[in-house]
Amino acid sequence: MNMKISSYLLTVVVGVLLALLCGCTAEKKPESVSELFPVPISLSCSAESFVPEDSLAVVEGLACSGRNLVVYDLQSGESYVLFDALSGEYITRFGRIGQGPGEISSGSYGCLSDGRFVVFDDATKNVTAYDMDTLRNGARHSGFVWRQRYDIGDGQLSRLAFLGNGLFFGAGLLDSHYQYILFDSDNHIHDTAVEVYNSEDTSFDRYTRFLSNQGDLVMNCSGKRLACALNFSSNIDFLAVDEGKIRLVKSLRLKNPLYLPESSGGIYSASVTPESFWGYISLCSTDKYVYALYSDKKVMESGRCSSTVLVYDWDGNPVRSFQLDVPAFHIAADETDSRLFVSLMDEEHNWKISVYDLK
Repeated sequence: MNMKISSYLLTVVVGVLLALLCGCTAEKKPESVSELFPVPISLSCSAESFVPEDSLAVVEGLACSGRNLVVYDLQSGESYVLFDALSGEYITRFGRIGQGPGEISSGSYGCLSDGRFVVFDDATKNVTAYDMDTLRNGARHSGFVWRQRYDIGDGQLSRLAFLGNGLFFGAGLLDSHYQYILFDSDNHIHDTAVEVYNSEDTSFDRYTRFLSNQGDLVMNCSGKRLACALNFSSNIDFLAVDEGKIRLVKSLRLKNPLYLPESSGGIYSASVTPESFWGYISLCSTDKYVYALYSDKKVMESGRCSSTVLVYDWDGNPVRSFQLDVPAFHIAADETDSRLFVSLMDEEHNWKISVYDLK
C-alpha cells in the first residue's frame, strides 16, 4: 500500500515538474514584428538625390528590376516615370490617363518583372503591359504591349501579379471568404486560398470586408513565390504557386488591422481607429529576399512613413533589419540586393529618390 502511494506521489511530482519546466521554456509570443529580428543595421544615405528632383511631383510608389527604376508619379496626365537604375538618368514618362488604347485609369498599381511593367486596375478589370526596352528606345507612346480584361465574378482584387503563361495571382476578397485567387486569361479559377482575418465577423459586409483587406503584394522573378502584407497590421503571408495550386508557405499574423466598418445609402467605408497602427507600409522583393517598410507607430500620431526596413527570405524567416537615417515612404531593392531605393520628402515637402548601399 505504501509502495503504491509512494509511486503515485512520485508520478504527480514528476508531472508537476514537467509542467513547470514546459511553462518556463514555452516561447513567448512577440508583441511586435520587430522583436523577431536581430539588432538593426544602421544605414546612411549614399545618394540623397539620385534622380532629377524637378522630374517628380507626388511619389506614390517605386518598382525596380534590372536597369529599370519606375516611380509612380502622376504628372502631366501620365502615371509613371522611368529612370535608369544605375545612373538615375531620366528616360521618359508613360501610362497616359484615359480610356483609349494603351491608356489607364489614374492610380493604377503596377508590377515590374521580366522587362515589362504590368499595370492592374480592378475598377475597369483591365491588366495592361508596357515594354521597358521600347520605352527606353524613345517610343514613348508605343511602349504599350497588350491588354487583358478579366472577370472573376463577384471577386474584388486590391493587388494583382502576372505570373506568366497566362496565369494571374490576385489578393483581395473572393466569396467574402478567401484572400488569394489564382486564375488564367480565360477567367478560369484554378485555386483559392487562406481565409481573410475577419471572414466570420458579422459587423463587416462584402464591401467593407474587402476595404479592410487592402495591402501590398510582391513576387520573385520566377513568379513562383509571393508575399502579401495587410495595411495597418503586422500580418504577412508567404506563398508559393505549384502546378496550378496556391500553397501557404508561412503566415505571420501577430496583430490584425483595427477598422470601424460603416455602410449607409450605398456608401461603404472602413475607417481606422485611434488604436490603429501603420504596420506594413511598403513591400519590395528580389529573388532572394522580401523587404518590408514597417512601423509600430499609431496612425493618429505619425505619418505613413518609417525608417525601419525588415528583410525576410521567401520561406518567411526573418533575416535582418535596417535602420535608415531618415523616414522613407516607399522602397525598392535592386535585383542584386546591393542597393535600396527610397522615396523621401525634404523639409520643403519636395519629393526625392535616395539610395542606400546594402553591402
